[in-house]
Amino acid sequence: MSRFSFRTPLRLAGLVALALGSHAAAQAAGTSGCTALYALAGGNITYVSPAGQSSLVVASGGTTVNGAALDPVSGNVYLIDRSNTGTTPAQNDLKVLNTDTGVVTTVGAITLPTGNPQVVGASFDNTPGNSRLFLLYSNYTLQEIDEATGTVVRNNIAITLPATYNNQAMTKSTATSGDMVFDGATGNLYAVLNGVVNSNDNPYIMNLGTLPGTGTAVTATNPVQMTFNGPLVRSTVNGIAINPVPNPDVVYVTTSATTATGNAGSTPAGIFTVDLATGVLTNLNGNGTGYTDLSDCAVAPAPPTVTKAFGASTIRMTTTAVPTTTTLTITISNTNPGAYFTTAPIVDTLPSGVVIAPNPGLSTTCVLSNSTTATPVAAVPSATAGGTTVTLPKDVRIPGPGSCTVTVSVTGTTRGLKTNVIPANTVSTTAGSPTTDATATLTVNGVEATIRKTQSVPGGTGATSPLNRKPGEEIEYCITATHKGALYPDATAAAIKDTLANTLEFVPNRYNGATQDVQLIRGTAAPTFFKYATTVTGQTLSLSIMPFNAANPTAQVCFYARVR
Repeated sequence: MSRFSFRTPLRLAGLVALALGSHAAAQAAGTSGCTALYALAGGNITYVSPAGQSSLVVASGGTTVNGAALDPVSGNVYLIDRSNTGTTPAQNDLKVLNTDTGVVTTVGAITLPTGNPQVVGASFDNTPGNSRLFLLYSNYTLQEIDEATGTVVRNNIAITLPATYNNQAMTKSTATSGDMVFDGATGNLYAVLNGVVNSNDNPYIMNLGTLPGTGTAVTATNPVQMTFNGPLVRSTVNGIAINPVPNPDVVYVTTSATTATGNAGSTPAGIFTVDLATGVLTNLNGNGTGYTDLSDCAVAPAPPTVTKAFGASTIRMTTTAVPTTTTLTITISNTNPGAYFTTAPIVDTLPSGVVIAPNPGLSTTCVLSNSTTATPVAAVPSATAGGTTVTLPKDVRIPGPGSCTVTVSVTGTTRGLKTNVIPANTVSTTAGSPTTDATATLTVNGVEATIRKTQSVPGGTGATSPLNRKPGEEIEYCITATHKGALYPDATAAAIKDTLANTLEFVPNRYNGATQDVQLIRGTAAPTFFKYATTVTGQTLSLSIMPFNAANPTAQVCFYARVR
């Protein structure tokens, strides 16, 4: 009786947009807090997908908040609460949303500029490592704020409008609405401001250039009238933002619903993309109704990463020393300082021959975007015993820097090397998609081999057919084991064994000049030889054929026996 024995190791087998500048080229090597586009709606803070769709509320900032600004250094959202104006001097409160925890806190009070104007916009200037926070007021002035305290750093920075538009005089309106945003590539500040031309009061996008570190005056240039069904009505625009994801950067604006008046056309409430060169708005399918402001942050973040691994990378379909199930772990990671959010479910489709185990043991550390530190809301994944998919819902918050995981137990139904892949382009987040697929391999059933035994008269040709020999005559036996190749793991132990019938006995000294008892041939290598003293116990011969793997796939053991 010939036998082949082996063990296997537990090892791993094998939008309409205007490109304002090359943010990706300038920031690709680093990270950024610009991991999501946020919108204010009815006092709530929500993130917005690149398609303009809002999702779960991230936090509540109060019904009087305005002027959302996303800090590219910390990834936190700063808000201006306009409810505290009854003080002397008049003040607003500076609040901050920690995007990792979902908690809004008050930083401090901001003293309003001369005349107590209303804040209409806010933006960080994207200075690397130390961004400066600026506010835009309804009296066409800017204010620089210390975001750590709310203290005014520079006040009453007056904006001068261009003298003309299309060769006609331009003047300021009685007050301006709008918003502003810094371009992370050029450092230029763009503002939506009301301008009066030929008695028509309409919003224009204007370039305020790079703000100097000192001084109290800036000049707007290159006014572009904003249009949708004709020029926009005064005070239509209430938010503008540059989103560096996806590239090229997309410029968004939000509007209130208006009806045609004067030279202006009607505009639905919603979120639009806008071409800064022409001022033309493109409606994003009616999304964004109720948005009153947008955050802005134009420095491209590092893309998300998704990885996966099997706890035991080799399993069998039957119960052996190697486990019949293994734990699949999917990890979603964020190297940026601020949180990002998944805008679509992450679905892992298992490869053919791998299914969810009878006891899935499904668990996750991921939470939804509306979680807070005090009240976490689990992002409950789905996976059914015997099924082939694991799904993590959308609206998951990935803290920055940080990660979360999904784990589930799987088992194999067919043999072979199984490659499990989550394609990068199927993962959608506010920070973009991963640059590489998430891949892990699982070997089901471990090592497999074929074995063949031949017999022949001395000097003859081996065959598997019966051989008739008389007592005292000899037979040469050769047993060949062949590894099944790269789809199967290396053996950690492998031996060819043969137990002779009691009517046979081992014959010594038949190899290597009649000095050796057993011959081992591996592939095309020269034979090696052994004595029975080290290979035979009783009627059983056993010889190791290690290493036994795809690189060393064949081993042949030959010996002589005599009929008693």
